[in-house]
Amino acid sequence: MDQIDRKVKCIVTDSRALRICILFQLLQEIPVLDAYEAMCKAFGEQFMEYLHFEYWYMGLSNGSLNLDSYDRFYSSERKEWKSVTNYLQTMILDKLNPIDRFTAGAVCCSFKSIIDYQRSNLKKFHIFQEENNVSLYMNDNLVTYELDDDDCLVTYEERELLVKNKRPLEVAMNDASRLLKCRGLNLDYFYVNGVKDEGLILFDALKNVLQSVGVLTTKSVLINWLPSVQIAEILEHFNTEILEDLTIKSSESDENSIKRLVRLEQWKQAKTLTLSPVPHYSLIVKHLAHFQSLNFDFSEEAFSENDITRLRDEVVLESTKFEYFTCERVQFDATHLLRVFDSHSALNSLSGSIVYKSRNVTFDIAYQPDGFSIKKRID
Repeated sequence: MDQIDRKVKCIVTDSRALRICILFQLLQEIPVLDAYEAMCKAFGEQFMEYLHFEYWYMGLSNGSLNLDSYDRFYSSERKEWKSVTNYLQTMILDKLNPIDRFTAGAVCCSFKSIIDYQRSNLKKFHIFQEENNVSLYMNDNLVTYELDDDDCLVTYEERELLVKNKRPLEVAMNDASRLLKCRGLNLDYFYVNGVKDEGLILFDALKNVLQSVGVLTTKSVLINWLPSVQIAEILEHFNTEILEDLTIKSSESDENSIKRLVRLEQWKQAKTLTLSPVPHYSLIVKHLAHFQSLNFDFSEEAFSENDITRLRDEVVLESTKFEYFTCERVQFDATHLLRVFDSHSALNSLSGSIVYKSRNVTFDIAYQPDGFSIKKRID
């Protein structure tokens, strides 16, 4: 500190002067991160930690703070929980949802150190993109990011924050990156929902986040409205040891991307597969035998007698893991289904059921005009 220029030192050691400098950056509509970097260049990187800076910048921006407000960061003014043990503080902070943990971390350094050490309690993560808006669902909490002229309006519960000169997707992905990098993250559910004509923008932003995070651990992944080639790239970022459930709703697909998809370890290790629509069935059918459960939406595509035969021979009879198959919105002939599984049965109605036995295994098969199901009997 003694080696700092005297004029700079005069500002750095005066908390109110620093707040005026932050306000000046805000009035110039400089984004918070750019403003912090600018002041680091002017005053040195140690003049203030980023979360402290962000606390004042955002507080002055939304009106919750003024230049003379109480500083919850400043050590000489900060109130300590002297009557509450560290153990009890940890218990209390552990009950907070993932979003409120970030807010609590800005209250004081002791909270921040506890939260940084705690394992993430984020279990459900859902990104939903609309044309000009983005929503993040985290556990049971919703944060929306809406375009407001050239700015982004962030809404959480009854709180609002205007982020100047930023697009909703950019702000949302910055928050997503922070949440997905938390210590000990172990998700149950990861859901990406794109929108027509905006999928590529979402993909590029999400890919950057996943590359910065590394490997994500989750039991279930659902990706909606992205091309299959992009879906394959996203799936590569998930831990194969934990992943159990894949739901893929591709907007478009080609043979090469499907071949890449079925070669992924994430595909090979999953137990449940949901597809809508079903891309290139003739290619994927030979890569289905390891799944326990298959749920297919054919989106009015045809399913021939040969397709049914391959399902029987390459999945139902070949697999030791198979338990259940269902399909809907499929164009098929129930006569073909009966011919493949029970040549002695006659088609008496558009809906019905049969029992199919092979070796020591029994299957219950039910059919209706737009789909059918196959269920293995398990003793």
